[in-house]
Amino acid sequence: MAKRRSAHRAFSYVGAASRAARRNRPPRLGGPTARHGFTLVELLVVIAIIGILVALLLPAIQAAREAARRSQCTNHLKQFTLAALNYENTKKEFPRLYTWIKPQPQREGAPDHGFHIYILPYMEYQSVYDQYDFNSSWSSFKNNLNASAAYIPEFICPTAPPPADRDVEPGNRDKNLTTRPYSDYAVNGRIAPSATKVLTNNCSDTGVTKNRPDWQNFFTGVPEYEDYDPNGCPSEIVPNPSPPPSVIIKKQTGHTTFAQCTDGASHTIMFSPDAGRPMKFEDGENRNVYSSSGVWLNPVSGARWASPDSEFWTHNICAGTRSMINCNNDNEVYSFHVGGGYFSFADGSVHFLADSLDIDVQVSLNTRAGEDQATGVD
Repeated sequence: MAKRRSAHRAFSYVGAASRAARRNRPPRLGGPTARHGFTLVELLVVIAIIGILVALLLPAIQAAREAARRSQCTNHLKQFTLAALNYENTKKEFPRLYTWIKPQPQREGAPDHGFHIYILPYMEYQSVYDQYDFNSSWSSFKNNLNASAAYIPEFICPTAPPPADRDVEPGNRDKNLTTRPYSDYAVNGRIAPSATKVLTNNCSDTGVTKNRPDWQNFFTGVPEYEDYDPNGCPSEIVPNPSPPPSVIIKKQTGHTTFAQCTDGASHTIMFSPDAGRPMKFEDGENRNVYSSSGVWLNPVSGARWASPDSEFWTHNICAGTRSMINCNNDNEVYSFHVGGGYFSFADGSVHFLADSLDIDVQVSLNTRAGEDQATGVD
């Protein structure tokens, strides 16, 4: 009996040892529990496939984002334009390009108020309008600091550099600004007289575009215009009986109505882009210039929406005298959308105009009574 128990214990020990050995035995290659990692070739193939997918998807993502920004830009311009049209519906004329607190002689005294402030109530910014003191200049520290520093997102093109990333104009007035109250949309008052001579080859019909009887954009200039240009064509300037200046531009009454837009509201631009101000841009590149001590030497004027200087004239012709769009943003027509920009028209519509658009069509769209009507604008 004792021998039998001893044999049984010995057998149990052997069985336990055998089971332990099986547990600790490494898995057989090719068996159900076999494991192995990626080879170097397999890993490189996977990385290459991921890279190809990213290369294919990234442009599509960027295109989708730009499409969204273009839609938002169109919406901003639409709201801006509808506000001006609602102002006209109420007042029976459009706001003046800029105004003075007191009447001024020609070319004396900077304007006190710009264009944008007058349409804010029609964009649901009545509270900003109510803060504004029209008996003080727009830049008054005492009375208009808060109102003129209000950030209005509808005045910003989403494709342009964000206002927070733009430099602040040098000077005591703007050095402490945190809101960056800029506007990328403005009134292009007219094609400057000096530019008309370039376009028409000295007022003849032998240039890249024909001469017009009127080169005024949709909005009428004011009698106090400071930016007189004596180099215009005879069709648009007349002698001034009380110089300076020696000549004045015709029909600068300051009043704008639909009756003056004889080329048609759907054929006349109301608001144009001049994006990125106060920073200087050309061909999409930052052209800011600083002194050795860090002083900003070339800020672009008119960046603030409340500033009377937000209105500009077209002076520069680029692309071999073939375009007025996207030359630079130094108070010129300029957009960060690739290939052109968005413009609003006097009928309330918004269109994308390519910078390769025929120069004669560009001129036609920028003049309200040039005795021409551009066609083919989508």
